[in-house]
Amino acid sequence: ILSLVAVVCEEIVEVCIKCEGLYFFEFTSFSAFLLSLLILGVYCTQVYETLGEDKVQKV
Repeated sequence: ILSLVAVVCEEIVEVCIKCEGLYFFEFTSFSAFLLSLLILGVYCTQVYETLGEDKVQKV
């Protein structure tokens, strides 16, 4: 959700003097979004069963 908010904020703001905070927020929230997708991908596919529950939880 925060990643979507960051993208919308970046697109709405046309003239920005100090945009470092906005770009940092967008980068961190998008990185968290990608990490969440990776975690969901591992738990919802055969990778979880292939690697074993104990190995996945260690990572």
